[in-house]
Amino acid sequence: MTPRTKWDLVRFASTFSALFAAWLLFAGTPDAYSLAAGATSSAVLALFTFRFFLEEHEAGARHLIPNPLLLLLYLPYLLYRIYAASFVLAFDMIAGRMDPRVVHFRTRLRSDLARAVLCSSITLTPGTIAILIDEDHLLVHWFTAESSHSHRARKEIAESMERFLGRIWS
Repeated sequence: MTPRTKWDLVRFASTFSALFAAWLLFAGTPDAYSLAAGATSSAVLALFTFRFFLEEHEAGARHLIPNPLLLLLYLPYLLYRIYAASFVLAFDMIAGRMDPRVVHFRTRLRSDLARAVLCSSITLTPGTIAILIDEDHLLVHWFTAESSHSHRARKEIAESMERFLGRIWS
């Protein structure tokens, strides 16, 4: 069996598992007919869509499976960032130091899943909203922009979260 065939089987199994888990979540009663219908429809859908569910370049297990301990540690870290940013934003608004800008920078994260978590983390943090992600390019609205220079914007907005997420999906 070639590595490509193995990867296609992993992609199919992952797609089937996600679809069947969603079926179980929303199906209601787990009787035999419902389970058989869910498995059949999940298999048929997975057969046609597994190439879209997981991209070809995401072949490494680390791109898909995070380090669970570091992921659990990331949640309190993110809550701290949200809490601290809310006070900083409130103080800046009271002091009149608002300078909203849209900034562009590149992320060093390679996993699509890690990039999506980074964008969600940026959006959850008060004062920043991730507008667009295109491959490794991010477009972020920064309410209290200190600079429009991409390197400084990346450092201020995302660098610490990016380092943390890089270790989770490395």
